[in-house]
Amino acid sequence: MEEFAQQQPDRYRYYITNEALQKGTCPHMEDMKLVQIKEITPILVENGSVKAFGYVEYPRPLTREQEQEYALTPSAENANYLRAAELSTEQNANMIDEIPNNEPPRVNQGYTILESETVGHMEYVLAENQNAPQPYATWARNMKNDEERGEENFFWGHYFCDPDAAVKDLHARADDQREYLRESRPSLLDRLRQDQKEAARSFQEAPAMDPVKRGLER
Repeated sequence: MEEFAQQQPDRYRYYITNEALQKGTCPHMEDMKLVQIKEITPILVENGSVKAFGYVEYPRPLTREQEQEYALTPSAENANYLRAAELSTEQNANMIDEIPNNEPPRVNQGYTILESETVGHMEYVLAENQNAPQPYATWARNMKNDEERGEENFFWGHYFCDPDAAVKDLHARADDQREYLRESRPSLLDRLRQDQKEAARSFQEAPAMDPVKRGLER
């Protein structure tokens, strides 16, 4: 299985979580670098927390909206470069928290969101509240609907006492959505394979040319 190259300094890497060869894989930016694996099989990256079909690297970070629109997951190494950028924008060193301009953490029902996966227009999140009877939860939200509404609306909550179980549930929910999209919207490679099969079937089913007719055509 092909391995991803080491991330270069001062480059911002985003993993492609939608199936490779789909139209609109990532936003275009000058001096960007796009890498896709050869087989349509995801590779586990970020210590096994992300299933990626490839990655794209940029000279500057994407916005959260771009990450969500293209279902791109940022590399953990990006935080190191963001921290350096934050030093030039925050007022003092006490505000250095890897959140540029001190954006507040995302919270839902008293749970602080720790991790998220975006698949198409759906986002799945993992959150924690140590004061709750079940401290860990996962939710889903429809980003397209939320954009029209102007606020985040999380639903379909799953609650856990075990953090590992919550993490597995987050990835399982995202994988289920990927499978649904794959079945309802085949990738370009799937369509090409289907066209090849149909062409071969048509050739096999075509009636054999009559020897007399073949001679006339010559």
